[in-house]
Amino acid sequence: MILRRINVTVHGKRGITADAEIRLARNFDTSGNFLMYLLAVELQAEMRTPDAA
Repeated sequence: MILRRINVTVHGKRGITADAEIRLARNFDTSGNFLMYLLAVELQAEMRTPDAA
């Protein structure tokens, strides 16, 4: 079940919850703030990209 959750998250079909962010931070020995920074960078890049439609 956990592999399925990771798979759908990686493929952008599911968002990352605060709980998942905390678990990822613990497992990758980083802070939750670092993961939030990465999400913010991704959001900014997405906002600069024109819609494909």
